[in-house]
Amino acid sequence: MGNFAALSLRGDLQPFVGNALYLEYQDLLNREHIQALCNQTSVSLMAFLDGFASVCTAVDARYLWRPNLQDEADNHVIELAIAARASYLITNNLSDFANAELRHIGFEVVTPQQLLRLLEP
Repeated sequence: MGNFAALSLRGDLQPFVGNALYLEYQDLLNREHIQALCNQTSVSLMAFLDGFASVCTAVDARYLWRPNLQDEADNHVIELAIAARASYLITNNLSDFANAELRHIGFEVVTPQQLLRLLEP
Protein backbone atom coordinates (compact mmCIF):
# COMPACT_ATOMS: atom_id res chain seq x y z
CA MET A 1 0.00 0.00 0.00
CA GLY A 2 3.05 2.26 0.32
CA ASN A 3 3.07 3.19 -3.39
CA PHE A 4 -0.61 4.10 -3.23
CA ALA A 5 -0.06 6.23 -0.15
CA ALA A 6 2.76 8.10 -1.92
CA LEU A 7 0.59 8.63 -5.02
CA SER A 8 -2.27 9.82 -2.80
CA LEU A 9 -0.07 12.23 -0.85
CA ARG A 10 1.18 13.72 -4.13
CA GLY A 11 -2.40 14.09 -5.35
CA ASP A 12 -1.93 11.66 -8.25
CA LEU A 13 -4.51 9.23 -6.87
CA GLN A 14 -7.71 9.93 -4.94
CA PRO A 15 -8.63 6.97 -2.73
CA PHE A 16 -12.13 6.55 -1.33
CA VAL A 17 -12.97 4.81 1.91
CA GLY A 18 -16.20 3.90 3.62
CA ASN A 19 -16.70 2.98 7.24
CA ALA A 20 -16.83 -0.78 6.55
CA LEU A 21 -13.63 -0.70 4.49
CA TYR A 22 -11.77 1.38 7.10
CA LEU A 23 -12.79 -1.06 9.82
CA GLU A 24 -11.66 -3.97 7.64
CA TYR A 25 -8.25 -2.33 7.14
CA GLN A 26 -8.03 -1.71 10.88
CA ASP A 27 -8.85 -5.33 11.65
CA LEU A 28 -6.27 -6.63 9.17
CA LEU A 29 -3.50 -4.37 10.45
CA ASN A 30 -4.13 -5.51 14.02
CA ARG A 31 -3.46 -9.16 13.15
CA GLU A 32 -0.14 -10.47 14.43
CA HIS A 33 0.80 -12.26 11.20
CA ILE A 34 0.28 -9.03 9.20
CA GLN A 35 2.41 -7.10 11.69
CA ALA A 36 5.13 -9.74 11.41
CA LEU A 37 4.92 -9.67 7.61
CA CYS A 38 5.34 -5.88 7.64
CA ASN A 39 7.88 -5.96 10.49
CA GLN A 40 5.78 -3.29 12.21
CA THR A 41 3.87 -2.90 15.46
CA SER A 42 0.16 -2.41 15.77
CA VAL A 43 0.79 1.18 16.86
CA SER A 44 2.91 2.02 13.80
CA LEU A 45 0.44 0.35 11.43
CA MET A 46 -2.48 2.27 12.99
CA ALA A 47 -0.49 5.50 12.57
CA PHE A 48 0.06 4.58 8.91
CA LEU A 49 -3.65 3.83 8.47
CA ASP A 50 -4.59 7.15 10.07
CA GLY A 51 -2.20 8.96 7.74
CA PHE A 52 -3.57 7.16 4.72
CA ALA A 53 -7.15 7.85 5.83
CA SER A 54 -6.33 11.56 6.07
CA VAL A 55 -5.88 11.71 2.28
CA CYS A 56 -8.92 9.53 1.53
CA THR A 57 -12.33 10.87 0.66
CA ALA A 58 -14.92 9.43 3.02
CA VAL A 59 -17.96 8.04 1.23
CA ASP A 60 -21.26 7.13 2.83
CA ALA A 61 -22.38 4.16 0.71
CA ARG A 62 -26.01 3.27 1.35
CA TYR A 63 -27.24 1.93 -1.95
CA LEU A 64 -27.27 -1.69 -0.81
CA TRP A 65 -26.53 -3.04 -4.25
CA ARG A 66 -26.43 -6.80 -4.24
CA PRO A 67 -23.83 -7.92 -6.75
CA ASN A 68 -24.08 -11.42 -5.24
CA LEU A 69 -20.37 -11.94 -4.76
CA GLN A 70 -19.12 -15.29 -3.53
CA ASP A 71 -18.11 -13.59 -0.28
CA GLU A 72 -21.12 -11.57 0.86
CA ALA A 73 -18.78 -9.50 3.05
CA ASP A 74 -17.19 -8.02 -0.12
CA ASN A 75 -20.43 -6.46 -1.39
CA HIS A 76 -19.72 -3.26 0.55
CA VAL A 77 -16.62 -2.68 -1.62
CA ILE A 78 -18.72 -2.58 -4.79
CA GLU A 79 -21.25 -0.35 -3.03
CA LEU A 80 -18.41 2.00 -2.11
CA ALA A 81 -17.09 2.08 -5.70
CA ILE A 82 -20.56 2.89 -7.02
CA ALA A 83 -21.25 5.60 -4.41
CA ALA A 84 -17.82 7.18 -4.97
CA ARG A 85 -18.16 7.03 -8.76
CA ALA A 86 -14.70 5.48 -8.68
CA SER A 87 -12.78 4.69 -11.82
CA TYR A 88 -11.12 1.62 -10.32
CA LEU A 89 -11.79 -0.95 -7.64
CA ILE A 90 -8.30 -2.02 -6.56
CA THR A 91 -7.89 -5.53 -5.16
CA ASN A 92 -5.57 -8.50 -5.27
CA ASN A 93 -8.65 -10.73 -5.20
CA LEU A 94 -9.86 -10.37 -8.79
CA SER A 95 -11.53 -13.77 -8.63
CA ASP A 96 -13.73 -12.56 -5.75
CA PHE A 97 -15.26 -9.93 -8.04
CA ALA A 98 -15.24 -11.83 -11.36
CA ASN A 99 -18.74 -13.29 -11.01
CA ALA A 100 -20.52 -10.19 -9.74
CA GLU A 101 -23.94 -9.73 -11.29
CA LEU A 102 -23.34 -5.98 -11.47
CA ARG A 103 -20.51 -5.42 -13.93
CA HIS A 104 -19.43 -2.60 -16.18
CA ILE A 105 -21.20 0.05 -14.13
CA GLY A 106 -18.55 2.73 -14.15
CA PHE A 107 -15.43 1.19 -12.68
CA GLU A 108 -12.81 -1.36 -13.61
CA VAL A 109 -11.59 -4.05 -11.19
CA VAL A 110 -7.77 -4.10 -11.24
CA THR A 111 -4.89 -5.33 -9.13
CA PRO A 112 -2.57 -2.80 -7.49
CA GLN A 113 0.15 -3.76 -9.99
CA GLN A 114 -2.20 -3.20 -12.95
CA LEU A 115 -3.17 0.23 -11.64
CA LEU A 116 0.45 1.27 -11.13
CA ARG A 117 1.15 0.28 -14.74
CA LEU A 118 -1.88 2.30 -15.90
CA LEU A 119 -0.63 5.35 -13.97
CA GLU A 120 2.93 5.18 -15.28
CA PRO A 121 3.85 8.27 -17.35
